[in-house]
Amino acid sequence: MLRFRFILFALIIFSQAAKSQVDIQILVKQSHTKLAKLFFHDQSGFMVDSSVPQSQGLYKFSLPKSYKQGLYRLALGKNISVDFVVASEPKISLETVVFAAEDSLKSIESKENEIFFQYQRIKKRLSQKTWLLNSLIDFYPDSSKFYKHLINEQFLAQVELYNAARNLAISNPNLFSSNFILLEARLTPPIGLESKKRNTFMKQNWWLNCNLNDIRFVNSLALETKVWGFIELFVDMDFDKEQQDSSFIEGARALMNLDAESTVKSYFRSTLLKNYIDSDYDGVARFLLETSFDGLPPINLSAEEIKNYNIQQSNGVGTKVKDFTLNTSEGIKLKLSKVNAPYKVIVFWSLWCPHCTEMIPELYKIYLEYKSHRFEVIAICIDNELEGWKQNVDEKKYSWINAIEPDNGESKIIKEYAVDGTPKLFLLDKDMIIISKPTNVKQLEAKLKIVFR
Repeated sequence: MLRFRFILFALIIFSQAAKSQVDIQILVKQSHTKLAKLFFHDQSGFMVDSSVPQSQGLYKFSLPKSYKQGLYRLALGKNISVDFVVASEPKISLETVVFAAEDSLKSIESKENEIFFQYQRIKKRLSQKTWLLNSLIDFYPDSSKFYKHLINEQFLAQVELYNAARNLAISNPNLFSSNFILLEARLTPPIGLESKKRNTFMKQNWWLNCNLNDIRFVNSLALETKVWGFIELFVDMDFDKEQQDSSFIEGARALMNLDAESTVKSYFRSTLLKNYIDSDYDGVARFLLETSFDGLPPINLSAEEIKNYNIQQSNGVGTKVKDFTLNTSEGIKLKLSKVNAPYKVIVFWSLWCPHCTEMIPELYKIYLEYKSHRFEVIAICIDNELEGWKQNVDEKKYSWINAIEPDNGESKIIKEYAVDGTPKLFLLDKDMIIISKPTNVKQLEAKLKIVFR
């Protein structure tokens, strides 16, 4: 028995060491491309090989022994490309016609791609049907019988897509393509569910049938899309910013508690962190950095990331902001601590920021609504264009406190408040303590309804 185990162990080691390169050939009929390029289809999308046609549109590629398994893209000129799967097969042979590259793509020698292409055709057919139904739905009132019929047809198309994808994957187990299909497939909530129950259903079934022990997923854009689709389920437009922060933490915790291989969990954490560490959702970033998840090693941040994180945390809810003095549009020196209001918002904005020009009028409506409660807004423009700012203030006639602090790289205020983008808002109480850092007007309004009730 001991000898048998030794032989089995030796075979496993030998098979791993003897991992061969992958030979890929793609026959492109009617090709007019002198050079075809092969890319690894992940976040970086780096080129791994290129090929000139060997004969009559036959392109050949070789991946080294260190190749990554996952989705690859063949680019034929500027606007023509096809996607295919590279897993553990040593040889892949495909065929297509250049003028209908995606639609005519077929696998000559590769079970992985035979299944993958079947799935792509099913998805395209039912996606087109869903798009047509959506186009028709817009033309009928919600109460009409035909509208309800279209909604039902749309639901049936989504169910058909999920069932077809699932059946295809289950009928072909142990393939990366099957795992990939189940990762992309999305179960549709029962028709007629009200919004909250629909959202709960999606949260509970989002990862159904996904094999998160397949570490090849970390090389796939599909996994990142799946992650952020799941996190979006935790967005609630009625939340204030801190409630939204807590909801995102709930989503991150649910994600990290999934039955997944440690490499996949590390991917989850790093994918979320690289987004949240540069956002105003400092609570989520802190949760991801300071929580131990099943013994995952700590994340090593760069010096720049550490600096940004520390600044982010120093301006968190519950901290006292630094006082400052600015010249207002009326030529008066304003000291923040002298603004006599139980609650006040500091908003950093820019004339050239489209989000600012859209948000500022909405913010002014809120200001007028709560002005009688001694609510104040200090609107600080960070542009270097004094005349343009003065003209804007004169035209808009916003009756709150208008000030300017040019972002010239030397502003102590902009550095202390970590203004790395606009608009940026801070809601302060009478003691200059940050009680909220809304990312939009709706979050501010939700918070004000609480503090002024």
